[in-house]
Amino acid sequence: MEQKARRPGRGRAVTLSTLLAAIVVGLLGGVREAGAQSPGVTVSMRPDKTRAFPGEIVVFTMQVRNGLAATATNVLLTGTPAQNGDYVRGSTLINGNPVADVDGGSPLYRGLNLGSLGSGGSAQVVYCFRVSETAGPGLSLMLRAAVKSDQSPPHSPGLTMVPVAAGQPKIELLKAVDMAAAEPGRVLTYRISVRNAGTGIARGVSIRDRLPASLEYVPGTTKLFNQTVPDVEGRSALEGGLRLGDLPANGSPVMVELRARVQSTIGAGSAIVNTARASSFDSPLDTLSNSVTT
Repeated sequence: MEQKARRPGRGRAVTLSTLLAAIVVGLLGGVREAGAQSPGVTVSMRPDKTRAFPGEIVVFTMQVRNGLAATATNVLLTGTPAQNGDYVRGSTLINGNPVADVDGGSPLYRGLNLGSLGSGGSAQVVYCFRVSETAGPGLSLMLRAAVKSDQSPPHSPGLTMVPVAAGQPKIELLKAVDMAAAEPGRVLTYRISVRNAGTGIARGVSIRDRLPASLEYVPGTTKLFNQTVPDVEGRSALEGGLRLGDLPANGSPVMVELRARVQSTIGAGSAIVNTARASSFDSPLDTLSNSVTT
């Protein structure tokens, strides 16, 4: 027969099983309440790419949140330099507003004080890195963020990694002439632009421009940017191939110029067609420029 207990001051009886059930419910309620405690001030980090090529810029966005029931003061966010990457100067932002660099690096390296965050408040911080030109497959862009406040211990989401993919060079070659029509004896100026528009370093790039018989090279007029390139046996260095070396991925164009005189023997109405070409260690085939006609 089940025992019954009487609650003091009342004539109403409750069974022992009812009391035990009430105690269990109370304990479980206490466990749920403890588990619902605030996680404090936290930070998450998200890159804008799942993989990156050498020379490519990766944007890292950190979201700082205050999960406390009260205001968090002196919220300090730190971000490490990236392994296998170079910081993009001036790229640190708080909620879209630029923050000055410190000694050429991000202020996050030493710690960036975000001030106070109200309960449930958040702040967004961004900084950017360019993948090292020498990084290749098997390596990753790696960095870490951490945050703390007066009321909350340090929190870090751990190491953030963006794998480096094998880059592919892509040579772009453009040629232009300063005259669409010219009579015999006139001097034409040819300008050549070459750049690597690919995702990997273009190694051992050289360009050639062999003038047609209707043109005579003007000695001493070959220039690399604004610097005169010495002739080779009275001919432009472009005739045999002008070595430019390695071109970085997605780099700025290299500008080359030379001048040539229209031969006096060319007949009226004749067309002068000229094309340049580029080669590199990475490709067995030459890259041809557009043809220019005068």
